[in-house]
Amino acid sequence: MFIRKRAFALLLGGLITATAWGDDEGAPLRPLAATLKAKTPTVKAGETPVFLLTIQNKGKSPERLIDAGQKNLQFVLYNIEVRKNGKLVDLPTAIPGLPPLDDKSYVTLKPGDKVEFEMTKFALQLRKLPAGQYEARIVYSNWPTEGKSTIYESPFAEFTVEK
Repeated sequence: MFIRKRAFALLLGGLITATAWGDDEGAPLRPLAATLKAKTPTVKAGETPVFLLTIQNKGKSPERLIDAGQKNLQFVLYNIEVRKNGKLVDLPTAIPGLPPLDDKSYVTLKPGDKVEFEMTKFALQLRKLPAGQYEARIVYSNWPTEGKSTIYESPFAEFTVEK
């Protein structure tokens, strides 16, 4: 698991240079705000939980994101972390290749706009979670046409896996 996490971190790190500073005077340092909730708070063992990720631009400039409405992009570029009793859960992970990106791969949020993505595809194999109570969050990034990206984390959403 350690090697898989490091491989994903290297993949993500190679694609994104993180910074928390914006260039717009008076703009929030982190203009994107997210909420995350389990679409169905309880799933059966062997099923993959589905989450609703809402991202809002609270800044003064447009923000560009990977379009997580495209499942092949969500699988690769939106990472999920799952915890049980505050500890990271160790699950098998698929290490996907990066699909080709084009103009249709992005969504741009104007100031005040928000978008909701139904998150169903993950590199982490959530269907292998045993019964129990969990919390999850999504790690994602903006993708500016110029400058550096910022890595964001959604708040945690709780969900339960039943036998």
